[in-house]
Amino acid sequence: MIYIISGSLLCTFYIYNNLPVEEKSKQIIKYIIQNLNKEKTFGITINGLIYDYLKHFNTDILDNYIKSLENTNNITLSIIIKTYNNYLGYRYNCKLDLPDFKYYIIKIIEFLKHTINIKGMTKISKIFFEGCLNNRDLMLPILNIYGYALSYVTNNNILSDRECVLAAVSNTGTVLKYANSSLHNDKEIVFKAVENIGTAYKYASYEMRENKDLAKIAIEYEGHIIEYASKNILEDRNLILMAVARSGTALQYAYKFQDDREVVLAAVKNNGYAWRYANKNLQNDIEIVKIAVTTSIFALKYVNINFLKDKEVVLTAVKCHGRALYYANENLRSDKEFILIVVANSIYSLEYASNNLRGDKEVVLTAVRYNGNALEFASKDLQNDKDIVLIAVANNKYALSYASNNLRSDREVALTAVRFDSYALRYVDESLRNDNKIISIVKS
Repeated sequence: MIYIISGSLLCTFYIYNNLPVEEKSKQIIKYIIQNLNKEKTFGITINGLIYDYLKHFNTDILDNYIKSLENTNNITLSIIIKTYNNYLGYRYNCKLDLPDFKYYIIKIIEFLKHTINIKGMTKISKIFFEGCLNNRDLMLPILNIYGYALSYVTNNNILSDRECVLAAVSNTGTVLKYANSSLHNDKEIVFKAVENIGTAYKYASYEMRENKDLAKIAIEYEGHIIEYASKNILEDRNLILMAVARSGTALQYAYKFQDDREVVLAAVKNNGYAWRYANKNLQNDIEIVKIAVTTSIFALKYVNINFLKDKEVVLTAVKCHGRALYYANENLRSDKEFILIVVANSIYSLEYASNNLRGDKEVVLTAVRYNGNALEFASKDLQNDKDIVLIAVANNKYALSYASNNLRSDREVALTAVRFDSYALRYVDESLRNDNKIISIVKS
């Protein structure tokens, strides 16, 4: 006999005692469903819920209970009847009974389990979950796997449900944003969110953002998160040091420490662009400037104009970022002695040397010895200089593409190029592509 929890009899039926336990459970579930009204589901309760039709995907607990009563002829079960939202049936004007609806839920869970870790599978369409969004019991198993689904929920009861939100943020911390504001101050939920992804920190309540342990977790993930930090966090030197060491430009939010040399050094070591946020006095500290120009190509663009004339500073920059020469003082870019040093250390520096020096054979020879690709930035005359081109194509497979048409049809140049790398054949003049010697080198 099946009774509703209120005490009224729902149905009575017979089951063969010699059936396997699992089959008995299936028969019980079948008879209950047959006696339910439209859009009703159920849970079986024996001193607490032992089976929820839409929530539980196996009947293990129910099976064990039935097995414990295998010598009993009369079994009485109590059930809780609940309403569920058959959204899909209405939307698509189709018959979708309770077993069909459960099948839909099972397939969603199976899909999520198999696809959630596939590279690029970061967002699944809202349509996929439409049949579940207003049902807490249906959403919970989904949120346990795919927390982002919380962003599709508009039902405030679910957004305020601690268990649902905790499940979601445990695997997708940023959905804390969509939870009811009361949960933004829930310590367990907020810590779970931030432990999953540090940027969830910005959705925590101000009170929670004052928690130094929480801030530390967030900063370890992303230093820039101090943009959302509370005053006490921004005044904590150790946390600020940690932040700028991970994200140098976070210095822009650390107003109290922009004149702290150790903090600024830590910032520019991570990202030279952070130099812009340092105190004026520290912006003129040559050690800080030299570190800044090594960790960011753009740092040289913003430093004091006097540093753009400083050979030591500019050389430090171009050794790490050849194109940084673009920001150097014009006099330095025309200084042959300096440019000879620069092009011997960087492939791209020749591009920003003065026009005169790009046409200087000694400078260009030095550049192409370092890397033949520098031929791209030589003057047209020197791209037609056989001595220079031979050196360039002997150490870089692309160099021949920058040689003059005249030298691309020069057999000695072509042979030198393909000996270094057969890839250079594509830049050899067509008149030489059937040359037996060249072909044999390419095929060897």
